[in-house]
Amino acid sequence: MKVTQHLTLRVAWHDAKWAGTVCNAPSKNSFCVMIDGVREERDDTAEDALSGNNGRN
Repeated sequence: MKVTQHLTLRVAWHDAKWAGTVCNAPSKNSFCVMIDGVREERDDTAEDALSGNNGRN
């Protein structure tokens, strides 16, 4: 009997096309709240401060 296995991968939405930057609007990224690890560890205030400047202050 052959056992079939499936792998599901969820990739969060990213409004800057995954160009190695912080999202343009991290606190508005509702897709991230669907992923337990991201939802539990996200810091919207810190990420919003980095948005729009490619993660550089």
